Amino acid sequence: MSDFDKPLLINRGFLKPLVFGAVASSVGQSLSFPLELYVAPNAAPVSFGETLVRVVPVTALSFAIKDYYRFVLSPMNPKEYPVFSAVGNVLTGFVAGGTAFAVVYPFTLARARTLYETEAELVTFNKVRQHASFIVQREGLRGLYLGLGHSWPGVAVYRGFYFGIFDTLKGYFADPKCNPDGFLKTWIFAQISATSAAVLGLTPFGNLRNKVALQSGETLKYRNLQEAALALYKEEGVFSFFKNSKANLVRSVGGALTLVVYSMLTGGRDFAFPEY
Repeated sequence: MSDFDKPLLINRGFLKPLVFGAVASSVGQSLSFPLELYVAPNAAPVSFGETLVRVVPVTALSFAIKDYYRFVLSPMNPKEYPVFSAVGNVLTGFVAGGTAFAVVYPFTLARARTLYETEAELVTFNKVRQHASFIVQREGLRGLYLGLGHSWPGVAVYRGFYFGIFDTLKGYFADPKCNPDGFLKTWIFAQISATSAAVLGLTPFGNLRNKVALQSGETLKYRNLQEAALALYKEEGVFSFFKNSKANLVRSVGGALTLVVYSMLTGGRDFAFPEY
């Protein structure tokens, strides 16, 4: 029995893809952040550090748990069952990304509220932990998940297409070793995946969140994303979901670079499966 034929929990574990995911995400964001500032300065985050804090933890955790879900949701050979494998890959990315975001969200919320309420430009982990404890004492555990329902669907859909399309294309066509001859293919697949995910996931749900958030406090017309989506469709049509996509398209460069770097670090091989 080869190393890649062993059960997933015995095979490569959790820590290695977590570390590789963090490194790949950091490198991808580092390389793409100057481009984002140049092309879409008004939509760029406040600082590079803010970008890393916002993106790296969720991305790293998504990489770490993705193969666990894929082992259950998409175990079939992509060349023998291409349609089922593609659907399974998208579903795997959806569940993994949604899980990672839900796990990291309390820290993200506590950090944002610490920055807002203390009016500080930089906060330490201890301050965030103390503020999170204060939120739990004041509002209960539900206080750490306020607003999750508005953000979670977009992140989950984005990660579904982001990981799903890339894993599907890689399974069909790419060189599993990610040697120099396969590097260009890997980058093309990664950019297709990241761009598709930005257009189909980030942009529509970002527009819906903005529509809900910009309501007047006295006259709330939309109680949730579903009501906002229906109203947006009736008022402006289907193309209104995809407006203001420039910043997300620029950010897709960082997402694509993350996938490429991660493939290089892992040799282009999956942690859960043998090469087909």
